[in-house]
Amino acid sequence: LWYACSGMAIRRLMVLGCDVWRPSICRSYAKKGTKPAKWLIHSRHLWHTPPQARSILSEDESSLIDLDKLADKMSSALKALEWEYTNTVINRITPAMLDKVMVQVDGRDVPLKHLGQISVRSRDAQSLLVDLSSNPEVLQEVVKSVENTLEKASPKLVSNNMVEITIPRMTGEFRDSLVKLAKQHAEKTKSNVRRVRSKGVSEAKAMKSVSKDSVKRLEKHIQQITDNHIDSIDKLLKAKTTELLK
Repeated sequence: LWYACSGMAIRRLMVLGCDVWRPSICRSYAKKGTKPAKWLIHSRHLWHTPPQARSILSEDESSLIDLDKLADKMSSALKALEWEYTNTVINRITPAMLDKVMVQVDGRDVPLKHLGQISVRSRDAQSLLVDLSSNPEVLQEVVKSVENTLEKASPKLVSNNMVEITIPRMTGEFRDSLVKLAKQHAEKTKSNVRRVRSKGVSEAKAMKSVSKDSVKRLEKHIQQITDNHIDSIDKLLKAKTTELLK
């Protein structure tokens, strides 16, 4: 039986507890005019899953816990990590760096990207310009929000409707800070994956009508799913660190 590893959608192989699964860390395909990230996982390979590589669970045992749902939750954590590495932990200036900046408008948080047009300043490619022509009343609030959200960024007003946000140049110290940030995101993702595992194991142990042997097999199976996701996180972090230190 063959399964395709498509991006982060590796749930089926993980649910099977397949030890032969190893994500291929390589250059992803990108749209014309964009620079692809080298650390993304993509789907060039098909893997054969031999029966001996699977955890031995009976049909009844497999139905005790929704393992597909459990693996989906872990995969969602991986996708969130991939998003962070693509959009926030980067060594070049892009408008996506402001995606998480929220601005207080009439008592509610509004994404900065919904309030103005964001672009890279072509003069030095080291700063971002936010055109707030349609919402000039939030200029000061934008400056404050950027200062609170982006460490070491320096926002300032350059006109009645424009904010310039200067990003530090990529010194060795700044690269090291990005690597540290990448590790923090990886550890947070591991914690989320392990939290899902703990919940699954607790559900298995709480089943009164199930034999101890069945519970142990379920725990082993859940651990296999967890180990595969942790392994993927480590590979993403290693490749991202290499990219940042270039």
